[in-house]
Amino acid sequence: MTLLVLAAGADGASLAGAALAAGLAALDADGEKLLVLRDDRIDAEAFAPLDQEPAVVRAAKTFDRVVSLNAALGWVHPRAFRPRGDSVAVLEETLRREWRLAGPLTVAMDAHDADAERLLWRVFPDAILAVYIAPDGEREGWDAGLAPALVNRVTAVVAVPEVAT
Repeated sequence: MTLLVLAAGADGASLAGAALAAGLAALDADGEKLLVLRDDRIDAEAFAPLDQEPAVVRAAKTFDRVVSLNAALGWVHPRAFRPRGDSVAVLEETLRREWRLAGPLTVAMDAHDADAERLLWRVFPDAILAVYIAPDGEREGWDAGLAPALVNRVTAVVAVPEVAT
């Protein structure tokens, strides 16, 4: 099994690394662990890739590989992308090929991520889902507004005690 941990920005990468240490890694102890970076800045393409940021470089050391959602989507900004119908299955196939994913997946993300659509959760419909909560995040109510079908697939909620800076 492969564990995908979604991180929005450099701070998100630090939180994702801390979440791995706080218990996410136990969800798939023997599998590959990928840090999936998403750059939400409106003009993300005008900046150096996130994987060059010092916080991301530090966090990446706890993962087997780092991949970029922005790079995989090409010219479409992740925050603007709303696949529907057959395009969701096409995106799953594309990401599996691009990121060299085989077999079952666990997809984890910050419980309070701004991605209300939970794109990767929808793209991988057979994946096990997990959330992690920042030290200052609310443990209750993280699932407000989410479709019950997604909430019911969440098998783990990991509280992150602290994030190294």
